Amino acid sequence: MPFQSQAKAIQPDTTFENVLVKRIFGDDKASGFVIWIKQRVPAHYHAAHSETVMILEGKAEMTLGDQRLSIKKGDIFFIPKGTGAFGNGQKGHPQGAFNPSTRV
Repeated sequence: MPFQSQAKAIQPDTTFENVLVKRIFGDDKASGFVIWIKQRVPAHYHAAHSETVMILEGKAEMTLGDQRLSIKKGDIFFIPKGTGAFGNGQKGHPQGAFNPSTRV
């Protein structure tokens, strides 16, 4: 089974208002999360690590540094260390994302 199908099979185990993060693996060098977003991701800064994100479902508008992106199911993008990011989900299209991160 492709990884995207396996990650999509992971479901929230609690109710949540906006964002839920579920750690699915990790050690001191790398970690992986499935993240569900109903409305928006608050502005934040990736000071200590880079992230690769795969959108499992939904669509959104995202700002990554000074770039504005339209993201949707199947998209994969990279957030470099030292970059600011935030996003707004599109009404009726909640997002699910797989997020593996590596610490150096």
